[in-house]
Amino acid sequence: MHPCAMLLGEVLALSSLEEEALAQEDLDQAEDLAQKRSELLTQAWKERDGYDRDLLRNTLMIVEAMQSRLLDIARDMHGKLGAKLRRTRQHGRYFEQNRNRIRQAKKAFYCNRIS
Repeated sequence: MHPCAMLLGEVLALSSLEEEALAQEDLDQAEDLAQKRSELLTQAWKERDGYDRDLLRNTLMIVEAMQSRLLDIARDMHGKLGAKLRRTRQHGRYFEQNRNRIRQAKKAFYCNRIS
């Protein structure tokens, strides 16, 4: 088997593992897999001499489709994370407002007791 074909096969396998890691929200593993995938793809490109161009083109199109799917998953996760962050900020503001109201109520209570 041509070295380029073996490397591209590994790239596709890593893409699938990366997709699973993203689905499980294991971002550290997904990042490691993406880095390995990038290195293998670069190496496969360097080894392309003597490899059937049509087969290379078809395989690279599959890799591109996988990349698009991974980007869609990552964008979706980014959107969900942003929504969670906004909700967390809203909760923080709500608790801060309540804390301020309690402080004001305590001050009013103690001022009324003293006078």
